Amino acid sequence: MEDNLASVASLRPDRLPAGISDRLRRNRQFREPFRTYRRQQVRSRLAKDNDYARRRNPQGFTKGDVERLVDEIRAGLHAAGSGRKGSYGS
Repeated sequence: MEDNLASVASLRPDRLPAGISDRLRRNRQFREPFRTYRRQQVRSRLAKDNDYARRRNPQGFTKGDVERLVDEIRAGLHAAGSGRKGSYGS
């Protein structure tokens, strides 16, 4: 049924049977409020996730800080020369 409605939607509205044109009009009327609702839900979820992330990072580390710290730790492991095969720094 959906495929039929999609193909009918490309026809001229004045040539559609009354029942189908009414359904298409109702679908269009529903679509925009639903998109608005969905957009609000996504923004709300992102705001909650950002708040959670801020609470989990009390030191205020930035992405650059994390990358620098990881590089420093890896360099320290490599410099320590743990000669084991398969060790993290080799």
